[in-house]
Amino acid sequence: MNDKIILRGIHLALTPALAAAMEKKAGKLLRHSARIIRLRIDLDHDRTRGTNGLFAAKGHVEIDGPDIIASAASEDGYKSV
Repeated sequence: MNDKIILRGIHLALTPALAAAMEKKAGKLLRHSARIIRLRIDLDHDRTRGTNGLFAAKGHVEIDGPDIIASAASEDGYKSV
């Protein structure tokens, strides 16, 4: 695992496949910008919403300047990432 990438599962355990998919996506960002200091991705599973629950992925990108925060949500964890 890259020391610049932090992956966390909130209300769920990250499977190896899901963690690998998250790391792959984060790796693409790191290759395109040398300004990124660290990248944290949190995947939250809210079981109270929808039939299978709602997955929300939140990315926190630390750069030399103001941090960038982005989020996406769907009923599929892979799509949210």
